[in-house]
Amino acid sequence: MGRRAVGTTKTGRFMNPTDQARKEARKRELKKNKKQRMQVRTSVLKARQPDQILIELEEYDKMELDPSAEADIGGGSAVGFSDGERLALRVIQEKRRKLLETYDRILSMVQRESPDEAGKLVAARQEYEQRRQQRALFYEQVRAAENVDTSSIPLPSLPPGATQAPGFPPVFPAAPSRLRPACSQLTAASCPAF
Repeated sequence: MGRRAVGTTKTGRFMNPTDQARKEARKRELKKNKKQRMQVRTSVLKARQPDQILIELEEYDKMELDPSAEADIGGGSAVGFSDGERLALRVIQEKRRKLLETYDRILSMVQRESPDEAGKLVAARQEYEQRRQQRALFYEQVRAAENVDTSSIPLPSLPPGATQAPGFPPVFPAAPSRLRPACSQLTAASCPAF
């Protein structure tokens, strides 16, 4: 199939010259609109601050990976800060994905314009990823610790005949107190009235 001439329809018939002119004008208009959309997108990307995007990403990470703020709502988990703002985990992940896509678009634009600035953005992204991994590791550790049964943890035992564990200072028995015992421990006759 080859390209169809502008002056023909899909069935191969020739078009009215007025319709042909409208079709060509529409084609030019779409091309111009595409150029305008690309310029608008570029200007919007230039207006966004990459460090601000990373700050927003960290806020979403705090909401997603904060073990103390998680609650189960209606069978799905919702997370948020203590100020009452709660977002579903799915929504947080979607917003995070969109912010990362925006950051990548900014990065590719900056790489075309100034490669030295792009290196700084790549380094900032790597630092962010490291902080996120640390936060995720802490979150997983806390979740694992919550599921541990403390009675299943084996305690060290002393060898037979030993009174203290080797390598630890000796435990001395408590010395008798020189303070007067409390009135509740004395009989009613020996407790002085104040």
